[in-house]
Parts: sequence; C-alpha cells; structure tokens
Amino acid sequence: MLIILIFLIISNCFAVKWIDSNASSDMKKGTEIVMNHTDALTREISTIDQSKQESPELIFVHTLWRHGDRGPLIIYPNDPYNETVWPNGIGELTE
Repeated sequence: MLIILIFLIISNCFAVKWIDSNASSDMKKGTEIVMNHTDALTREISTIDQSKQESPELIFVHTLWRHGDRGPLIIYPNDPYNETVWPNGIGELTE
C-alpha cells in the first residue's frame, strides 16, 4: 500500500508540470478530474495504512548475499584464455 501511495504522489507532481506546459483546456479539465480522484484515493490509502499500523506484524524477510565474481563455467573450443588463466579454477570465485 505504501508503494502505491508513493507512486500516486510522484505521479501527481509530474502530471501538474506536464499539464501546465503541454495541454489544451479540455485536457486540463479531464486531468483535473483524474487528479481529484487520485487525491481522494491517496487520502483513503493513507488512512487505511494508519489503521493497520496500530499493531504491526512482520510477515516475511528474505536476505540475499552476493559473494563476488566467478570465473567462466565452461571454456569454448579454441578459447585463447584457457583454464590456466583462472587460478581458482573454472566456475570458482575470483579474488
């Protein structure tokens, strides 16, 4: 929900700049209606988020580690850089 809220706020900022510089009067009216609905939706989402924040609960955590670069997994025929170029071996982590 928070991501949607942030997206709506950012899109409103860009929409106002674009409307002022490029749009005709009919387009401005239509966009104002959309922006008003977006503002109402933003307010509704923020109140939903506030009510859910009373008792937060961690649902899921995922952690990723990247250990470093690896040498090639296979060597193709006639490769000028053969297995001796990779001191740790084929497919192993480099230093």
